[in-house]
Amino acid sequence: MQKKIGKFSQYDVASQRFMIPMPLIARLGKNFNPALPFFMDGTDLLEMALERVMEIEHLIGGKTVYIECSNQPKLFDFYSAAGFFQFDTRIRQADDLDDTDNTLVQMLKYFNH
Repeated sequence: MQKKIGKFSQYDVASQRFMIPMPLIARLGKNFNPALPFFMDGTDLLEMALERVMEIEHLIGGKTVYIECSNQPKLFDFYSAAGFFQFDTRIRQADDLDDTDNTLVQMLKYFNH
């Protein structure tokens, strides 16, 4: 994957990380409302979000998207099954502590288009 993303990223020597501009799919599961008259499966919702990102990247360029999720095996497995892989973690900011786990897993998906 480093070889693929190396084509459109810059390596920052100071942080020893690749710097890649990419969209973040945020708060995908935060708007669950049991009062709604329908239920949307998480796989369908993620597919809709990825389709939108691909449309945008077709217009502006890009091949990657990422998500941040709580450090829970169920979420990790869900995103892994959709083609995401973990590339890093980060500590939640103080104003984002809405969960008992303060670590977020950062996962990337590479589009082959």
